[in-house]
Amino acid sequence: MKDSRALPGAFTLLLMALVTFAGAAAAADPAGTSPEEMQVEIEAIDRNDHAPRTLRFLHENRAFLRSQLDRLRMTVHWKDLSARPLSARQEWLRSLGARLDAANDSLDLQRAAVDRRQLLARIEELAAVEDQLDALDSLLAEQAARLVEIDADYTGRQETALALLATGLPEDGESCVALVIDAIDGETVRVRLDERMRQALATGAVAELLHDFVEPRALQWSLRAEYADGRVVDLGHVSLQPTRDRLTFVELDLRQPPDDSGRRPAHIWIR
Repeated sequence: MKDSRALPGAFTLLLMALVTFAGAAAAADPAGTSPEEMQVEIEAIDRNDHAPRTLRFLHENRAFLRSQLDRLRMTVHWKDLSARPLSARQEWLRSLGARLDAANDSLDLQRAAVDRRQLLARIEELAAVEDQLDALDSLLAEQAARLVEIDADYTGRQETALALLATGLPEDGESCVALVIDAIDGETVRVRLDERMRQALATGAVAELLHDFVEPRALQWSLRAEYADGRVVDLGHVSLQPTRDRLTFVELDLRQPPDDSGRRPAHIWIR
């Protein structure tokens, strides 16, 4: 491909050569007796045919190279790396961060203190529970010792006894076949009366209804009479507290009725 931009330079060189040649011809023939006609032709010269390979590559790829060079721009930014004082806003923000860190530290300390207090409270509660268990163990040991003493006293040195006696016969005593003594703790003693015992009681004899060791505390017995026809008549009750380590005799007169409260009169003596 020929470049039209190379024509002006070649045309100038040819024009200068023609002027020089015309001057030389005029000097050789001053009179002008031999005029000659001259024809000048201009031929465009393709510089790329004689240019180096590097220039041809740049010329052929100048559009691509320009597009790549357009993407490269060098900018220079000068920065001052020296320390500068903080502004008021920066100081305020820095103080906010410092206060936030201090608040977090305080919160962590408070949480640690609460955890320690809770741990100490649990330890104190466990210690209190252990003290209560120790106190219960002590009370149980004391109670066991008392039970041992009571058992030893009751079985080894028991000397408190009671003898319940009866004389006379209740109303319609000829048909009375048994006397029943009910203790307050549930024990029941039934004394059968035959003809001979009924005659003895009717004539003033004394019959033993109960004779046993008892506890020295307030005791109560109820007395009933059973008849041959199946009737059961309540004869009242007897209440007393036997004397410790002594034999207490209680004599009941079945011929006397009980009082309004159901308590039977009794003759008591101690041996």
